[in-house]
Amino acid sequence: MSAQAPAPRVRSKKRTQITALPLYFSGFTMKRRKGETDYQQYYAELRGNVIFLYENEKKSEYSEKLELQHLDSVSLVRMDVNTEEMTLAFPQEEVQLKFENCDNGEEWKAFIYTVAKLEIPTRLQLLPGQLLRLKETLEQEQARQTTSAPPAEEPSPPAPLHCYEDAMTGLPPCFFTVSRSQAVAMLKESPSHGNMILRPGSNSLSYAVTVRDPQFSGLSIKHYKVNIVHNGFIIELDNPVYKKTLNEVIDYFIKQTDGRLKPYIESHDYEVAINLLDDPHKTRPTMPPRSTSQPQFTPKDTLMTRQRSQSCAENTYVNDNDARGDFLQELQGKFQIRKGTHWQL
Repeated sequence: MSAQAPAPRVRSKKRTQITALPLYFSGFTMKRRKGETDYQQYYAELRGNVIFLYENEKKSEYSEKLELQHLDSVSLVRMDVNTEEMTLAFPQEEVQLKFENCDNGEEWKAFIYTVAKLEIPTRLQLLPGQLLRLKETLEQEQARQTTSAPPAEEPSPPAPLHCYEDAMTGLPPCFFTVSRSQAVAMLKESPSHGNMILRPGSNSLSYAVTVRDPQFSGLSIKHYKVNIVHNGFIIELDNPVYKKTLNEVIDYFIKQTDGRLKPYIESHDYEVAINLLDDPHKTRPTMPPRSTSQPQFTPKDTLMTRQRSQSCAENTYVNDNDARGDFLQELQGKFQIRKGTHWQL
C-alpha cells in the first residue's frame, strides 16, 4: 500500500513556519529571467510581499524567492488565447512569469500589484469576489508592514570615533571589496584572521556576508544577503531581520552564533622599540671629549698656612724696615764667611 501524500494544509503550515509570512495567493507558474531561453515550472506562493517558488506543490522549502519591495513595474501581455506572460521589472533584472490560464494571470497581476504598491489596481477586469479578496489582502498587508516596519530614526549624538577608518567609511573592519570567490579564498587561506567577511552584494542595493562554519571539519562556506532599505538594512533570513547599521548586522551574526563567528580582520604587526639602522654614509657631529680629571681642592690647613707665611713675608720685606736691615747684614756676614772659605781653598 503506497504512502499517502501529505495534505495541502500540512504543507501550508510547514511553509508558514519557514517563511512566517501570510499567504495571499498561490498557483502554478513558469519562470525565466530575461535572456534565458527556457521556462522552468514552479509552484508559487505569494506570502507578504514575497513570491516563494517551490519545485513542486509538495516541497516545504522554497527554491527561490522574488522580493517585491523593490519592484519597479509589472506588465501583462497575452501570448495567445490561453497564455499570458507577466514581466516583473526590478532595478537590476527582469523576471518573466508565464501562465497557461489568462484569468489566472490577471489575478496574479492584481495581487502582486496590491502588495507591492499597497493599492488595488483599477484597470483590471475583476469579479466582486476577487475585489473583496484584494481589499482584505491590502488591509492585512498594510497592517503587517506597519507592525514590522522599523521605527523612525531619532537624531542622536555622534558615536565616539573608535578609529579613523570607521569615522571615514562607517563600514565594519571586516568589510572587503572582494567577490564571492575571493572571500572564500581569504577564509580558506587565513582562518586565524576570522571566519566572517562583509562584502558587496550582487547589485548596488545589497551587501553579502560570507562565513565559514568553524564547527565543520572541512570547508563549509555560507553566504547571506543583506538588502539596503530606506533607513537601514534587512538580513534576508526566513524571518527577515532589520538592523540600522552594518555594524549591527555583524553583531547580530556574532550573537546568534554565541561568538563562534568572528569578523575577518587582517593582522598588522607593529614594532615595540625604536631601532633604526645607521646610515654608513652619514657623518654624525662630533662632541668634545668629556674631562675625566677631578678638580683639585686645596686643604684648608695648607691654605691657612700659606696665607700666614705670605703675611709674614709681607711683614718682613715690606712693612718692617729695621728687620730688613738686620737681614741684609746677616746675609752679608754669611757671604764673607763663604768668600773666606773659598780663598782658603
